[in-house]
Amino acid sequence: MLKFYRMETLLGGMKNILFPSLCFCCNEYVPQQLPLCSRCRDRLRPVGFSKIPSRTIRRHLSAGSPSPDNLSLFSAFEYTPQIKELIHHFKYTAHHRYLSTYISRLLEETLITHALDVSRYDALIPVPMHASKLREREFNHAALVAEALANDRRVLCVPELLSVKRPYPLQAHLSAQERLHNPLNRFALNPACASAYSGKAFILYDDVFTTGSTALSCINELLKLQPAKILILTFAKASLHG
Repeated sequence: MLKFYRMETLLGGMKNILFPSLCFCCNEYVPQQLPLCSRCRDRLRPVGFSKIPSRTIRRHLSAGSPSPDNLSLFSAFEYTPQIKELIHHFKYTAHHRYLSTYISRLLEETLITHALDVSRYDALIPVPMHASKLREREFNHAALVAEALANDRRVLCVPELLSVKRPYPLQAHLSAQERLHNPLNRFALNPACASAYSGKAFILYDDVFTTGSTALSCINELLKLQPAKILILTFAKASLHG
């Protein structure tokens, strides 16, 4: 057993020498095998709770939808260059499993700081991905983070509650005006399980909140279940002008 441990330690040390861990943002060596060095980690700017402008809610919620009196928005960080690089590596490289855990832990830290107990909610729902995009990318990044967070914080993750009716262009490739209308009416409740969540308290998770069009389009569907409350939880909050 001791020989095995020594061999494992030796192999781990050789891996660090041959394939050193570099910060995703500045390419500095990171001895702890973390995606961000301490300097870039310290540059992250926490956000916390934000008010969703009433005009944004009016623009995106369908006519006749009930007023979301218990709707709130919580974002862990500002959309800084460090966060942008982290999300890019998460979505488009082979590091997605590893980064989903790292991102969920950063989320946890900010939730604890703000005394926000997500276990008081009944379901954690990641923003869904269309089947064609899921086949192309092979994973839904929002679902991976939501599942990791749900396991750590003892809340039920229900990725199957919402689906995408038809694909839509990536928000990152659109102008601010185009983003406002991009995901409208593209989501749907899953009739096979929706009734079981009537009147429940929901957390909707997405990576970035910018215009609110994606999140509020999902909420249009969740409001049909007359939820007790809804929390929009995002890893980052971006400015339209940033």
